[in-house]
Amino acid sequence: MTTIAVRDGIIAADSSITAGSTRSPPGSVSKLILGKRHKVVYAGAGDFSLIHAAVHALERLRTPPWSSKVARECDLSLGDDTILLVLTKKHGLITFEGEGWYPINSGGFYAIGSGETAALAAMWCGKSAVEAVEIACKVDTGSTLPVLWHAIADI
Repeated sequence: MTTIAVRDGIIAADSSITAGSTRSPPGSVSKLILGKRHKVVYAGAGDFSLIHAAVHALERLRTPPWSSKVARECDLSLGDDTILLVLTKKHGLITFEGEGWYPINSGGFYAIGSGETAALAAMWCGKSAVEAVEIACKVDTGSTLPVLWHAIADI
């Protein structure tokens, strides 16, 4: 279970990862991963092992698939219930779902995960991405405080 929210160049996520009925201790693993080769923040909802493997595969590429006008081949398999987000300075927010890369044009903010509805409602009311995830954690039993976040401007 997850809540990830993006607004104004900030990406925020709750701090617990669940696998069935097992939940990691809050803050023990981050859903937000800073790119080392590519100046981006990766985040995902769904199977964390698939997300982690996809990030490692993307970090091995010299040129990331989202930086080309022509879609680049990228052997990623995330399954039906897993979404990978990539927050970039140049291209904004991009998602990998199914077998393709899609830019997110959401009118200024975006959220995914089990707390998505609460986070979107909070951002519609003017809350930041961090505040939206905090609110979602209060109403979504699958999302846990504290909130972790990164600003794309600092990467």
